[in-house]
Amino acid sequence: MDERREQIPSCDIFVDREGEWHYRGAPMIRKDIVGLFLEHLTLSPDGDYVIDLDGQRCLLEVEDTVFVVKRVESVTGNNERINGFLLLLSDGTKEPLSDHTLEIGEGNMLYCRVKKDKFKARFSRPAYYQIASHVEEDEGCFYLPLNGRRIKLHFITPP
Repeated sequence: MDERREQIPSCDIFVDREGEWHYRGAPMIRKDIVGLFLEHLTLSPDGDYVIDLDGQRCLLEVEDTVFVVKRVESVTGNNERINGFLLLLSDGTKEPLSDHTLEIGEGNMLYCRVKKDKFKARFSRPAYYQIASHVEEDEGCFYLPLNGRRIKLHFITPP
């Protein structure tokens, strides 16, 4: 059986390291259009970002991740312990951190999963420092304390 990889054409859209969108080198300033594309964003079986809109599919060129965590807010309970974190993403949405998805990548970049754990997001430098202020180290391992639990941060092994 011939198992050829599906050929999906390029969208001519590039998403830079900070989550900014560009079409043929020009910044995409229409947030409503970027929002429409984000609503129809999927991942191919190979992990490529694909816009699938009205039966038309095209590949995005992405420098790192489509979503970038721009800011982190801690959420505390009545006991003043941190119960969780709220993430402000590059698309303007907010969502709670899925703490079980935190990973430390190459160059100590911090990543997590967003959009119901479907997509990887990279923490911007300010967001990294906001969450790093809560990280604890114990015998060479790094943890994020949440409501009496300690969430271990995992290092991503380079391919």
